[in-house]
Amino acid sequence: MLRNDASRRIITYLVIVFAVSGIVYILINQSGGLEGIGQFYALPLTWAPAIAALITTFIFQRNVRGLGWGFGKPVYYLIAFLLPLLYAGIVYGIVWLLGLSEVDTSALGGNIFVALLSALTIGLVQSIFLAAGEEIGWRGLLVPQLARLNTFTCNALISGIIW
Repeated sequence: MLRNDASRRIITYLVIVFAVSGIVYILINQSGGLEGIGQFYALPLTWAPAIAALITTFIFQRNVRGLGWGFGKPVYYLIAFLLPLLYAGIVYGIVWLLGLSEVDTSALGGNIFVALLSALTIGLVQSIFLAAGEEIGWRGLLVPQLARLNTFTCNALISGIIW
């Protein structure tokens, strides 16, 4: 892929993602913020990068093959699942054991095991769905296009600043 094509894709993507995000931010602001009805705008906001990536990809190649979708090695899925549970478990465990915070289980009948099971199932599925929109856009389109133009360090800095 030519450097010029990568630059055009990056610019197109950024214009679209900022436009879509801007519209959602206007709607959030008009609804009084992320409290109440405004909380329903969190989903389109987190999916704005994916929407922009899909539109950009269709503009330039008429398919979604360039977004890095595919299955990796199962060991990476296991690591991706267990590592956040490990470090979150350590941090939350320390905080709870030191009495710096309490586990609020009142909405779940006061049962700590129900609260943990709920967080590991419903919370996990919800988090994966919300994060997928950002990952498709930022890591599926922006980072690979930046990598065609820059070193790893420069790529990391630019994508971090944009994000």
